[in-house]
Amino acid sequence: MSEKTLELQSPRLQALLTRWQAGDTAVLTHFWQEMTQATTPLVEAISDDDAHRLVTFLWRDEAHQLTNVCVTEGPAGFDFHLGQMARLADTDVWYRTYRLPADTCLLYHLSPDNPMPAWGSAAWADFWDAFDPHFFRDDPLNPRRHADGSLLKLPDAPQEPWFSALPDERTGRLDIQDVDSHYLNGLRCVRIYTPAGYKADGSVYPWLLLFDGATYADAIATTMLDNLIDQGMIPPLVVLFVNGTWAERRTDLNCNPQFNAFLVEELLPWARQAYRLSSDPARSAVGGFSLGGLAATFAALQHPYIFGNVLAQSGFFMWTPQMTLQGLQVEPTAVQHNYAWIIRQFVTRECLPLRFHLDVGVFDYNGQPELHSNILMVNRHFRDVLQAKGYDVDYVEFSGGHDFVGWRVALPQALHWLIQ
Repeated sequence: MSEKTLELQSPRLQALLTRWQAGDTAVLTHFWQEMTQATTPLVEAISDDDAHRLVTFLWRDEAHQLTNVCVTEGPAGFDFHLGQMARLADTDVWYRTYRLPADTCLLYHLSPDNPMPAWGSAAWADFWDAFDPHFFRDDPLNPRRHADGSLLKLPDAPQEPWFSALPDERTGRLDIQDVDSHYLNGLRCVRIYTPAGYKADGSVYPWLLLFDGATYADAIATTMLDNLIDQGMIPPLVVLFVNGTWAERRTDLNCNPQFNAFLVEELLPWARQAYRLSSDPARSAVGGFSLGGLAATFAALQHPYIFGNVLAQSGFFMWTPQMTLQGLQVEPTAVQHNYAWIIRQFVTRECLPLRFHLDVGVFDYNGQPELHSNILMVNRHFRDVLQAKGYDVDYVEFSGGHDFVGWRVALPQALHWLIQ
């Protein structure tokens, strides 16, 4: 495999190359010392464009043994070829520069010696599913980390004033319960958030049901919810965080009628006995990210008089019933006739009493123009369909990728719009 060549956009790298080619052999050592102190990626202003930055991802190959390095996720999406780096002449510097909005906030990995399977192929699905830490590494020169990767946060990224510790009397409570399900042949873990001052014998509360509950609960409960309520962004509410294992997620959230039966016939009756939940669908919401956004939309489609509001963050709306559990391998005829099955249901039905918040990252794509392989494009398509049918839709694109950093940034305004 031949090395990739890229246009050299970074002024800093151009200056490095000029000195190196002039015979300054010490310049590389000084450059890497500078990057260690300043941290990577390298961020540079653009003289005629305050709205963007040049962001250069870097990898040091001191042994000169690598065949390639890739940026994965982040601005490259999930297509390894979009993130493939180039070596800077015959130096130990591998680089890839992107022109990014100045409010970008996203996660990424760096992948040395990536086998470069084509996006959407069986080899790609197997490679991604394995997620070998040898190939998906945190950026060694970036100390800003998240559980799911290295963090890039540009200067104009949105502030998050929702994580201040509050006094105990203004702090909600998070309980945990396993709920047995006949429909799902096992237990599902449910975390339940109740707000500060919750009264078990008082008025009913608006409520929110979120899939991938452990991820949401770790990121927003209870501190974000406490602050949003305390600052009047949302009213006091009860939140049910539902979670299964990774394997269960792939069956629960793939437009599964059995999972919906669990929700409305087992989980909610139990929750209504234990907590003061409103029976007004206008005061309820169901939501999730990726497959969870798809599942939330399907739950509301089947039960619009229970779930009146839908939160879908980077919803995986290209799903078809013929997809494998990886959600990627689809026969071309299945794509042609069943692409975006959930969207087709809204095209053919009368407008239901539902409201939708959709948000998606502008880098949530795979470099493919086809709607069936591009989450950003399919979310725009779903927005257009819903609006054409007469639905109330709040649609947001943020400068991020397919990760919880972006979803967390988008969530406060989403909840403010949904839980009125």
